[in-house]
Amino acid sequence: MRAGWQLRMSICAGATLFLCGCPNPNTYTAPRTLDPGGFQFSVAPELYGFSVKTSTATIDPVTNAPTTQSSTASFFTPTLPTVGVRYGVVNNFEIGARLPNLDSVAFDGKVQFVRGGVDLAIDPGAQAFFVGTSDGSAGVFYLHLPLMVGVNLSEKVTLVLAPGIVYTVATATVVTSNSAQQGATATGVMARLSAGVDIRVTKRIALHPELTFMKGFDSSEALLYVFGFGLNFGAQPNYSDVGH
Repeated sequence: MRAGWQLRMSICAGATLFLCGCPNPNTYTAPRTLDPGGFQFSVAPELYGFSVKTSTATIDPVTNAPTTQSSTASFFTPTLPTVGVRYGVVNNFEIGARLPNLDSVAFDGKVQFVRGGVDLAIDPGAQAFFVGTSDGSAGVFYLHLPLMVGVNLSEKVTLVLAPGIVYTVATATVVTSNSAQQGATATGVMARLSAGVDIRVTKRIALHPELTFMKGFDSSEALLYVFGFGLNFGAQPNYSDVGH
């Protein structure tokens, strides 16, 4: 069963109260990978919002003909923080794990293929959550594929852009008219764009504010956005080559 963005975003709005999960693409990291064996912990308070076009079926009072009325629904709220860890596996490859808003799980694997004044990496990842109700259950998976571009302004500061795509895969164990179940089964492709800055304030602490937009391609013209202020503790990538 499929449902539109109106239902999916309604579920996400309710998630701030009932912790049933929403797409969260923020990773709070730069393209440059940690050295092998490096371990990092992060926490990020966040704000979540969306806007989506909605249509309501009505009857024209003059002609008695069926018609539709369009409007835009929007929502904006703070959420629970996201926490995560990152680990340098080998040169130019690290893995990450997160608990987005403490209500779902996410994993990613970053591969860096250009290092210098401008760093380039890909960071494919997935987020999953489970929705259970009295009349059924569903699992939802968000698959992310961003290209990360880091402009190293200095050894301490990196501007980060991450365009990419997101694909949603959803399953449900029951067929129901319940809007929560319908929203959970929505699938589709979205475009995404992240912008942030990585500021290494010490050798063991970095600040990483990040804003990500996700745009749907269907008639609802859904726009989702997540802003977070990441604090990264522990190992930091090595930028000693920058400026030399």
